Amino acid sequence: MQRISTTVVALVGADAARRAHEVGAYANVLSVVPEDEGALQRATTAWAGATRSSRTYVVHDADPLAAVAHHWVALFDGTGLRGDLETAVVDVTARWRSRSVELPDYYLD
Repeated sequence: MQRISTTVVALVGADAARRAHEVGAYANVLSVVPEDEGALQRATTAWAGATRSSRTYVVHDADPLAAVAHHWVALFDGTGLRGDLETAVVDVTARWRSRSVELPDYYLD
């Protein structure tokens, strides 16, 4: 876990981007809502914004585990392909080890 001076909050759910923009109006909150780039790349962009921030809170809608969760559900629903979950885990782990992504301090729905 990297040490930064801000609290990182990931908003998840149907209207997470809109809610992130709304709370970004507060003076001590930085809202980071990356453009659609793919789940893991969006999380990397959000983490980069958090590491550069000196505000108390950084709020984003880019869950670094979104692809893992998606493939986990698909595996147990019987709709996923063999190896997709493992590939998603390897991708997240590689970015975490390279310190380009980190899990948020809090998840809110």
